[in-house]
Amino acid sequence: MGIDYLLLLQGVREALPQVVSSFFMLVSDLAHGPALVLLPCLAYWLFDQRRGIAVLMAFTFGSFMNQAVKITVCCARPWMRDPRVVPFENAIESATGYSFPSGHTQSAASVIGGFGWYNRHVRAWVLPSCTAFVLLVGLSRNFLGVHTPQDVAAALALGIASIWASSYALAWADASRRNLACLSGSLVVFAVLFACYALLKPYPTAGAAAGVDLFEAMDDSMQTVGLMAGAGMGLWCARSWAGFDRASTVRQGIIRVVVGAVVVLAARYGVAGLAGLVIPELAHAFAKECLTTVAAMYFAPVAFIWVEGMLNGSHPEGRRPHKRQALDEA
Repeated sequence: MGIDYLLLLQGVREALPQVVSSFFMLVSDLAHGPALVLLPCLAYWLFDQRRGIAVLMAFTFGSFMNQAVKITVCCARPWMRDPRVVPFENAIESATGYSFPSGHTQSAASVIGGFGWYNRHVRAWVLPSCTAFVLLVGLSRNFLGVHTPQDVAAALALGIASIWASSYALAWADASRRNLACLSGSLVVFAVLFACYALLKPYPTAGAAAGVDLFEAMDDSMQTVGLMAGAGMGLWCARSWAGFDRASTVRQGIIRVVVGAVVVLAARYGVAGLAGLVIPELAHAFAKECLTTVAAMYFAPVAFIWVEGMLNGSHPEGRRPHKRQALDEA
């Protein structure tokens, strides 16, 4: 049924002007990579520290669940299972690893959906708009021919589960410093265990799955491991020492964005980039995501707090953030 649906959409795609496919490609690209993670970072730095962390944690939980299912089920991409499926050429490059569930859709559901859920009381249109975008991302993955509807449906379920998990996990962690340490440490431990599983488990090498690039699949897994480890360390540091309030002026907001961007880019392409010259590629995939996550959650706030203090003629030190309202009450 899934392949028949893709063939139907393929016929529609081929009958329409290429600009339609390019539009869906743009939607798909917005749900993957730096453009997607920018939203929770801005929310974290500028508006509400706890909600920003909640969305980042939803992304972390969702990515872990998605990648764990991917390398366990080992479902090949649609065009590998049926040669009649011809995906949109530009979409193939980002369609790495296994097919089930859809990584783009899960990421959009965790981040955009999470942003909409945690800010549903701020404006009435936020949650419906975010939900519509997430569904559009799922449709784009089908329209471009790189995922079946089953892949998208499973990814949406994982995205919803990740939002629920992040909400309850952070509420539990806020109850005590011990709980915070347990959650942060558990993320690091699970990252290590998942790395062992991803690297040591057997992968199918016959049938349609033979067409999957195993290095790409393991590279995706190592990025997830780095994200999890970085989120664990970043969460502990951020909740312990990097307390800050929302940006109160446009000038302050601009300073935070500029300083935060410099710190994150320096970590991702400077420190991790140099490390990539001397360590194996899979280790580099881990280091890049780990350093980027810690930089976004901890080092960027420390840097802009210091810069704000210098500009204001003071030297503020990192402080433990005060207790925030529960997410459902905020």
